Amino acid sequence: MNERITIIIPVYNVERFLCQCLDSIINQTYTNLEIILVDDGSPDNCGSICDEYAAKDSRIIVVHKPNGGLSSARNEGIIRATGDWIAFVDSDDWCEPDFYEQLLQSCRGKQADIILSGGRILELEKKSKIERHFPDNFYFTEREHITNLMSNWSSFASPWDKMFRGELIKKNKLQYDVGCKVFEDVLFNFQAFDCAASLIGCPVVGYHNRVTSTGITQSFNLNKFKESYYVVEKMHNYTERYDLGENATHAVDVVALIAVSSSLNKCYFNPQNKKPYKEIAAEIKKIKGVPLIHRAIWSNDNRNMNKRQVFLKYALRLPWVWPIKLLHTAKEMLPAH
Repeated sequence: MNERITIIIPVYNVERFLCQCLDSIINQTYTNLEIILVDDGSPDNCGSICDEYAAKDSRIIVVHKPNGGLSSARNEGIIRATGDWIAFVDSDDWCEPDFYEQLLQSCRGKQADIILSGGRILELEKKSKIERHFPDNFYFTEREHITNLMSNWSSFASPWDKMFRGELIKKNKLQYDVGCKVFEDVLFNFQAFDCAASLIGCPVVGYHNRVTSTGITQSFNLNKFKESYYVVEKMHNYTERYDLGENATHAVDVVALIAVSSSLNKCYFNPQNKKPYKEIAAEIKKIKGVPLIHRAIWSNDNRNMNKRQVFLKYALRLPWVWPIKLLHTAKEMLPAH
């Protein structure tokens, strides 16, 4: 329990949320922290707020840099991190006071390269909370179990519900791909899980992830599929290069389907998309023929997929686009799990 945790917080244009985030970190019951704030050229007063907090707390290191995006900011933090553990926090989120203390307690007596926790998602506009957590503790040391978890999107996709052994990241030279516009966490976690020899999951729920309609993952984006498929290709190439086997291949298939689903939400069937339906339908038919998407659609492996993803897979197999649109329209009526 004397290990140092480096908490990396990229900061950009979150002035109204930043103090809540920083207060939740500096007031953690576990105090052996190194807090790296990376001001990624924020156009508001975030840089000044970071400096004010650093003046009051010697554990805080502030880095001011030109805007380079989320991946670039996290990489800057990784380079400067000296902790035994590395954790990532988004600057519009916040943590329960004992979050990191509980994470460390979960691995007492065990060697772990990655610790996974639960998370609590707050949807700001809807005023609703979705709590996700593991029902029990688990400890994986076998490759099959770790690689199987790679394809479990709810456990795998986000960075903020995990702590990574600092040595794991440094030894394997893990960094975020600055070419990623979306799903950058997925690629990083995929590679980190592959490098990990042991992994602990615990039912701790202590991280509040704020979701807004103006966030990167929520806003309308005509390039959504292109940006998402970039990550699918990177994961596929990594899997092939290191011959990771069928569990990792299935993980790529799951991310491919999520890339399609995300593109439907944020591009093709988004109300802001004013293209004629025939043009949209033609584009969707085209992406169904993209190699890794085609493979995912016709895979018969449905492990770790929720009902929406399975329904989408079979809808994409049909020659028409209207069932996909119908599924998208009715998605709120379908349970996610």
